[in-house]
Amino acid sequence: MRSIFAVKVAQGFYVNVEVNRPEAARYGLTVADIQTAVESGIGGQNITQNIEGRERYPINVRYQRDFRDNVDQMRGVLIGKSAGAQIPLGQVARISFSHGPSMIRDEDGALTGYI
Repeated sequence: MRSIFAVKVAQGFYVNVEVNRPEAARYGLTVADIQTAVESGIGGQNITQNIEGRERYPINVRYQRDFRDNVDQMRGVLIGKSAGAQIPLGQVARISFSHGPSMIRDEDGALTGYI
């Protein structure tokens, strides 16, 4: 059996963070350290959930939208090191915005393309 359905075509808006590995290593940072800072501050991170009866609602913390929409401000996000030093994200990564597909579709793990 075959089926057909309509999919709204729209573009997604993406924040690209390209880690400069040699520069990050110079400061003693790993890619995971940088990804954690980006995930928690820019992408948002669930810190707990609100429970109402049988319903669960995640509570997410991240920077305000006007901060996340500004590349110059995102470059100033501080990445903490265990020794107490804080390194601005802009010193160890290149940040840019780009447009692309709103999502990548797949069917049973294989990429699909609809005509």
